Amino acid sequence: MNIKTDATLVYQHPDGFTLAFNDNVLTATDDDDNTVEIPIGSIGLIALGEMLTAIGKNREFHGC
Repeated sequence: MNIKTDATLVYQHPDGFTLAFNDNVLTATDDDDNTVEIPIGSIGLIALGEMLTAIGKNREFHGC
């Protein structure tokens, strides 16, 4: 798992997959250290947070 030391860890799956944020970039890393970087600004982060919240609430409601 290769996370930049100044990045904020957003999520870490028990199998080693991570999602981190630094300098307007979300970085997803798999258990083999392959990464993908997605540029995202403040408005995009807020929209993403709202969408993830809605998805999470919907899954809880349906017992997933």
